[in-house]
Amino acid sequence: LWPEIRARVAPGTAARTTGAGLSAQAGPAQVWKQWRTEARAPSVVSAAGAEAFEPTGFPGVRVRRLAVDQDAERVTMLVRMDPGTAYPAHRHGGVEECYVVEGDLWIGAGIEANGIGVPALEMHAGDYQRMEEGSLHPVQSTRAGCLLLITSSLQDELCA
Repeated sequence: LWPEIRARVAPGTAARTTGAGLSAQAGPAQVWKQWRTEARAPSVVSAAGAEAFEPTGFPGVRVRRLAVDQDAERVTMLVRMDPGTAYPAHRHGGVEECYVVEGDLWIGAGIEANGIGVPALEMHAGDYQRMEEGSLHPVQSTRAGCLLLITSSLQDELCA
């Protein structure tokens, strides 16, 4: 019990349980909100490598920073989800674009965009999805694991 309590009160961590029963204790849940814009350069190259992925507060979900634009409150990142993992429901603070690079991504029933519900959706490599500001993404999960290219707002909020 003590390690769980310590994880919940440690500075910089976001220990919470989502409605889906996921426990976020590995580190900041939305670590990308702590990323800052680097000095502007005419060109940016980010070399490949697994060591560039950072853990989030959700077991098996890691992110890799590609670009941050604090002025526009936008982030571009790679998200790697291990087989059988999930990311909790969240409300978009701005437009979110998601391209499935590899694997499968399941988006639960009840996506709500302007009051319109959409049934569960299964995405695979090559599929793309755009969600508008204010829309709600239900829990997203993967069976076999996935790699996603995501451009999103720094103002997204997790749903309790």
